[in-house]
Amino acid sequence: MTLINYYKQLIFLIPISLVISNFATNLILILCSILFLIDTFRYKLFNYYKINFSYIFLIFFFLINISALLNQNILSFKYSIGFLRYGLFTILIFYILDNDKNFIKNFSYILLATVIFIIADAIIQKTFGKNIFSIRLQSYTTELEYVTGLFGEEKKLGSYLARIFPLIVIGGIIFLKKNKNELFFLPEILLIIIGIIIIFTTERVALFIYLSIFLVILLKSKIFFKNKILWYLLITIIFSTIFFLNPEIYSKYKSVIYQSGIVHPGFAGNDPTIVKGGYDTGLYYFSKFYSDQIINSYNIFKENIFFGIGPKNYSSFLNNAWHPHNYYAQILSELGIFSFILFLFIFLFLFFKFIKIFFFKKLSSEAEEIKFIFITFFMVSLLPIPNGDFFNSWLCSIQFLSLGFYLYYEK
Repeated sequence: MTLINYYKQLIFLIPISLVISNFATNLILILCSILFLIDTFRYKLFNYYKINFSYIFLIFFFLINISALLNQNILSFKYSIGFLRYGLFTILIFYILDNDKNFIKNFSYILLATVIFIIADAIIQKTFGKNIFSIRLQSYTTELEYVTGLFGEEKKLGSYLARIFPLIVIGGIIFLKKNKNELFFLPEILLIIIGIIIIFTTERVALFIYLSIFLVILLKSKIFFKNKILWYLLITIIFSTIFFLNPEIYSKYKSVIYQSGIVHPGFAGNDPTIVKGGYDTGLYYFSKFYSDQIINSYNIFKENIFFGIGPKNYSSFLNNAWHPHNYYAQILSELGIFSFILFLFIFLFLFFKFIKIFFFKKLSSEAEEIKFIFITFFMVSLLPIPNGDFFNSWLCSIQFLSLGFYLYYEK
């Protein structure tokens, strides 16, 4: 019996650690990755590395370390060398799923229990103004309040629920299989409630990711939402009512079209140069801020075409942002053209795979549905939309955890 059977128990803590401690999540990933690397040589587990993911990951890992080496920044080496843990952790997840048939069930139960607790806490915060730990609703300068739940002042609740959504769906499938004739509609209700909570977090990217996956499930799934017309009507009524009763929330989401300059809410008073709400005039990529970061990234790239300025060095060149808030802009400026081409290739591969399945293939099994949900998640996550820091350990932990599950269903 390999030692993996012991330290894999730490992975059950990840859904909880992602909420309470980024340090704990990192510690779990690093510890599991190091021990798995040791056990790989002890038990000769090399066959699990002979997959396309490993080859692509190693190429990318090589490129980001070349970038860090050429720029000789100690901080860059911290992120470039440390990136190896995500590849090892992904293969570890794949290995565990392939050798422990109870792991998915046990992990799903823990994840569902964690998510239900988070949702209940968020509902309490929204209803009473503070959650069970007396953390109050957060608010913008416009006094619009939004839900953060157990994340406190950090605006991450929506991102957590949206990015871990594919794993929640797996839990829902397991629940349905075990309770075929009892409470069969509860997973669908949970999936809808998650969307409602995300709306009240006012996290626009999180809502976009959630809706993309949710619509794929609604349109393509044979496991969930079997009575399609009834569910279409119910969901439309629910979400329309929420926005109707909360016009300030609706305005927050609608503001993205004002920030982009595609439409503006009119001029302030009689002055044709001042737009209501303080929005900038002109057309922008989502907003003037995001457009400026892309322009800045391109200017940096022009001076460092092949290997960029090094991982996490964007803030060293500019004072107005830690990162460009766009994966493509960040990779282009920090890692250079070779990493950018590889990243773009991965996105295009997922995009065309998504199109092929969505329009031309029927999902005939549970595994096919789960695999397609993961493809949707990764494809949407890699769209050229505003995003967090590419090297952010919290985001990477969720995405590479999901990638390990995808590799298992893809095999």
